[in-house]
Amino acid sequence: MNPWFSVNDGSALYGMLAEIAGDIILKTDADGFIEHASPDLHDLGVDISALLIAPHIADLADRAHNAAVRAYFLEACNGCAERDRIEFALPRSVAEKLNDGSAAQGQRYSRRWFALRLRPIPVADNGKGGALGLLRAIEPRQAVDQYWSCDDLTDQLTGIANHRAFVQTISEYLGTDSKGAVALFEIDAFRALCLRLGQSSGEAMIRAFADFIGVVRHERELVARLDGPRFAMLMPGNDPEDALARVREIIATFAELSQNSSAGSLPISASAGLASLHGTQQQTLNRAERALILANAAGGARAELFEMWPAYLTKGRRA
Repeated sequence: MNPWFSVNDGSALYGMLAEIAGDIILKTDADGFIEHASPDLHDLGVDISALLIAPHIADLADRAHNAAVRAYFLEACNGCAERDRIEFALPRSVAEKLNDGSAAQGQRYSRRWFALRLRPIPVADNGKGGALGLLRAIEPRQAVDQYWSCDDLTDQLTGIANHRAFVQTISEYLGTDSKGAVALFEIDAFRALCLRLGQSSGEAMIRAFADFIGVVRHERELVARLDGPRFAMLMPGNDPEDALARVREIIATFAELSQNSSAGSLPISASAGLASLHGTQQQTLNRAERALILANAAGGARAELFEMWPAYLTKGRRA
């Protein structure tokens, strides 16, 4: 007796299980290509019956997560997976479609995330195995703050995203060939201010700047504290020169607010370095870092764009 169901029987079974559990049930072959799936998979833009070649299970994920899903599949099939599941976002084009084109209107759409659990199928007499999978939708991560709500991705002092969260986000955007800019902010003369005012005042300055930049950021932008008095802002979709003009306005506003509220204490200012979003995440951050150094060297309370440096400063140093 064949221990596996026919195609029609299997499809009916997957559909029944999915209706009970509210999940998507998958079955792959030994190479990871989807053989059967419950009907809800069609809602994610995948219709197996209409395809000549079935998609690989990793093709369900955004390109930035594709390699990780493939690795998880191999680990699960070999029975050596260290993690119980893997989480990934839908491909960007599918996410935009499912959000009724909101991204096309310049709004940050809700990235739909799923958790995938895989278990190996025992190898049959024909030498073929595969995996059974359970795909469950995670609560949509509506905002950047919710997106990075895990403790290991949140800065404990300010409550915003930390360095790890920021680096992961840049890597994801670069993996989708997105355009935009990165800005690095730093509170001017921070060490001198701490020596004069005390460590507790330094922490208060950091929290104040985090609150300020969190208010002025746009919906699609991510702000993070990298370390000490240094912050970063990811500005997806922005032309670098437009981003520079906006960051200069942010810095001027912060300085003005600090001046008006100082009430006898020292006013606080900040500087920023920007770079266009291309290359690797490390190359992008290195360019922004160089621009920040130039802004500090020019006296602070200003912003500089790496791509607008004079040729004699950038020659042979572009990453």
